[in-house]
Amino acid sequence: IDHVSTVEGESPAKKPRTKSNAGSIAADEKELWMRKDKWDAWYDGRFAPHLPREEREDLVGKRDLAASKLPWRGGHAATPLRQFWETKEGRILRDSSGSSEKGKGSVRKAVEMGCGTGENLLELLRSPVDFGVVVGVDVAEAALDYAKGNLVSNGYTPDQKGSRCKLICTDILQVGSVDSILASAGGAFDFLFDCQCYHCLRSCKDGIKLAAKAYERLVKPGGYLLMLCGSDEERTERGPVRLSRKEVEHAFDGTTLQCVSIEGFHFDWTPTYRRQKHGKPPRGWISVWRRNPRAIGDSIASGLA
Repeated sequence: IDHVSTVEGESPAKKPRTKSNAGSIAADEKELWMRKDKWDAWYDGRFAPHLPREEREDLVGKRDLAASKLPWRGGHAATPLRQFWETKEGRILRDSSGSSEKGKGSVRKAVEMGCGTGENLLELLRSPVDFGVVVGVDVAEAALDYAKGNLVSNGYTPDQKGSRCKLICTDILQVGSVDSILASAGGAFDFLFDCQCYHCLRSCKDGIKLAAKAYERLVKPGGYLLMLCGSDEERTERGPVRLSRKEVEHAFDGTTLQCVSIEGFHFDWTPTYRRQKHGKPPRGWISVWRRNPRAIGDSIASGLA
């Protein structure tokens, strides 16, 4: 979630500046902030633009307190994810008829991009689809620390031998990132969930193109993507990056991901959204995508590696 466009808190490590390289260094620092450093700063309390100044000052270095104040965190799984299993596409996943894997006993896999503190991972692990592998991906190590604690406190053992759940710290836009995720899961995914991650990736250099290609590779032919992002129908700047319907419709142009549906909704309440004193939480878009079942995946995604 990009709650403000200005950079606050500690900035990335600075390189020596000269008159000739100042512009390129500033661009590099901004890119590093957008892709990695800002998310670390959210979790250690150095970046909290949604809070009054006195509360921000009290957060620095207090990771547990900072995590409890994250503006997008509501303490439970996203409602659209919980409701997805009763939709037509969710029932296809439940009945296995939408899987491109051979055989009825194939292990189904799910991944969440920008998994944060893990509430949605718990929903994926408990879902009626009975995923055999659930992977959480985030660029912030601190986020995965909280996700691991959340999972362990609910009886799961992430990253241990035989565990259904894996946590991966990586920048999805980096070369090799998708390969490492696919390798960890043993192939591409039947289901990808994204809650307020894609609309942040768009803000990075070449983010639209790189994210589209990464998501396409992560979803196996016949698999589904459920994506929640901000909407420009929200007229006030309240947090989630606001995209137009057209921007969502064209998010995966040039890929084999095909749009099934797009509809407006309101995000779940969080303490931050309640403080804003609006009648409802921020508006967003729910979009469902399916990768063309006839698409040819790369070797590892097709289970041929």
